Order: sequence, then structure tokens, then C-alpha cells
Amino acid sequence: MAVAQSDDTIQTLSEAFEAAWAASDEFYRNVPTGSTNEDYERMFRPVSDLARRIADMKMTTLEGLKLKARALQWCNEEFDFMDGKTTDERLAYGLVQDLLNLGG
Repeated sequence: MAVAQSDDTIQTLSEAFEAAWAASDEFYRNVPTGSTNEDYERMFRPVSDLARRIADMKMTTLEGLKLKARALQWCNEEFDFMDGKTTDERLAYGLVQDLLNLGG
């Protein structure tokens, strides 16, 4: 059973997730010459591991829900599973966007 997370834990995870995502994006935008599959994996793994961890957490605050929504955004960016062709996908994506837009 998932345990509710403290605000400090959520803030720490949020900062780590955003930093890992930014580092991964930067790597993919400017792939160094001679990069290997291991290099790609090394850049992808931290953000992937954090997204998996976030997915298993019970969020009880708006900030926690926003963190989970950001992790879902990352998954969609990487794997493009929500293409908006079905109502459930549009609802899920709309829910994510609405959550992220709450409170600024």
C-alpha cells in the first residue's frame, strides 16, 4: 500500500525529477559525437526511475498531484502514448493539463 508523502519529500522529488528531465532533454538535443547506447541509458535511467517511484506514491496534496502529472507528461513525451485519438486519452491529458495549471 502506498504511503502518503510529506511536502519535503514531494519538493525534493520534484526538484530531482525536473533536473533529471532537463539533463536528459539537453543530452538528446545535443547528442555528443560517439555517444553509445550506454550513454543514452545513463541519461534516460534517472528520470525513468524517478517517474516509476512517483507513480507508486500516494499523493494527498495539490503539489503531489502536480508532480505525478509532470511524470505523466514526461512519459507521454518519451513514449507518445496519449495521441488524443480516444476520449479516455483526451480526458487523461486534459486532467493533467488542468492539474498543472491550478494555482499558477
